[in-house]
Amino acid sequence: MPTGRRPRSTAESSHPPERSDRHNSHARPGHFSKILLRAHRKSGEFREVPLPRSVREAIECFVEKHGTTADGYVLRGTRAKHMSHGTINYIWYRKLPGKDVDIPEGMSVYGYRHFFAANCLAHNIPITDVAEWMGHKSIEVTFRIYRHLMPASIGRAARLLDQELHDLAA
Repeated sequence: MPTGRRPRSTAESSHPPERSDRHNSHARPGHFSKILLRAHRKSGEFREVPLPRSVREAIECFVEKHGTTADGYVLRGTRAKHMSHGTINYIWYRKLPGKDVDIPEGMSVYGYRHFFAANCLAHNIPITDVAEWMGHKSIEVTFRIYRHLMPASIGRAARLLDQELHDLAA
């Protein structure tokens, strides 16, 4: 199973995230069922990404308990509308260890990003979709980082062509 550790992930997984399980990070409590997660990129610019059901449910529970900012952000910052990457990493590495939180050893916050991409690609989700969800401006970036997860594609293509040619000859 891809572990999220960059770049040596394996090509196995239980299942990729479902497209139907998405939600919006700018949402009010109770409005998560048919809304999309929109990852922040630049001011006023967002992208849609799949969201596993278990994560959506955890976010719903968190929002019910803590609410959102006036602008709809789930994770509040002290100086900005949303929590910074630095603050998230501080909490991850300094505040969570020792708490009742099940974080795989060696896993980083950023590692979950690679876990996501690796699982999608290992389950034949088109690289164009993965690149878009990852926020890469071109698929070349995605390809360069994750090509090692797709070495069997040449062999698969050759087998498909062999089968098609065999079927045509029959």
